[in-house]
Order: sequence, then structure tokens, then C-alpha cells
Amino acid sequence: VASDAEGLLYQRLRGPNQWPADTLVPNFRRDIEGLFGDLAELSRAIVEALALCLELPADSFEPLFKGDAHYQASINRYAAGDSGLGGGPHSDSGFLTVVLQEPVEGTGRLEALPQGCTDWLAVKPKNVGSCAVNLGEMLQLLTAGQMLATVHRVVRPPPVAAGGRNRVSDRKST
Repeated sequence: VASDAEGLLYQRLRGPNQWPADTLVPNFRRDIEGLFGDLAELSRAIVEALALCLELPADSFEPLFKGDAHYQASINRYAAGDSGLGGGPHSDSGFLTVVLQEPVEGTGRLEALPQGCTDWLAVKPKNVGSCAVNLGEMLQLLTAGQMLATVHRVVRPPPVAAGGRNRVSDRKST
């Protein structure tokens, strides 16, 4: 494993969160930590279901997430504007990603490219609080390709004058 003077290279991805002052954004930290706690529980249930789909015991992946497991969460803002991509085509490197969706017209959209297809499919939320789950490259590797990483992108919202509005996406990667 490559290393540098600071230790293992991947350790640079770890560190304390930087929170805005509560006077600037009241309850932000509390609310976000609560949301990400809920997403962690959901992620555990999804990981168990994935194991069962592979005809493995539900706790088969549990050792991967004990001890020094790396979890990552982000809040992305996709500004309304000219057409184009807010996030280009990619698959996530982790095990899985849970994306909280906004069921609002004019906020841009998550699109997926299924294996063997040439057309992007809109990932449409069913209702408020809906989540999309993207399988990651680590899961693809661990399952020898039985479960494939989800290739996806985000289309920017249309300009505000055309009825668009900024889109905020909360996501948690495991």
C-alpha cells in the first residue's frame, strides 16, 4: 500500500467535520447528524438485503464495516442554470451510496445508465423522502461482478426563469 510522510494515503480523506456556527445556521449540525444516522441504519438494512440476494447469510458483509470502516457523507448543491451536467457520468468507488431525492419539478435529476444500454434513464423519486441507492465499485469487486456499480450522472436544473430551482442532494456512501 502506498504511503507518504503522513501515513497511508487514504487517511487524508478522514478528518473532523467543519460545521457552521449554530448562530449562523441553527440546529444544522444536529439535523444533519440525525439524517446521516438514519441513513446509516438504512444502509445497514440494504447491505443485509444485498447479502440475502446473493444467497449469503444477512450478516456476511458485517465484518467489512466494523472497527475502522470508512463512511462518507456529502451535501451537494446543483445550481440552476444553462443546460448541462451537475455531475458527469461516473460510478462511486465505495460499497453503496444512498441518495436522498427531491420530488420537485425543476430541480434537476439523477440519471442512471443500466449495463448494456445507451440511453440514460431518469431516476424518479416516488414521494418525499425517497432515496436512490447506487451500488459501488467495492461491491462489484467483492461479488466478482454479480452486482454491478451503478453508472450515474446528475442533470442540472433548468434556469430559474424557465421554472428551475437549485437542487440540494444529501448522500451517504458506505
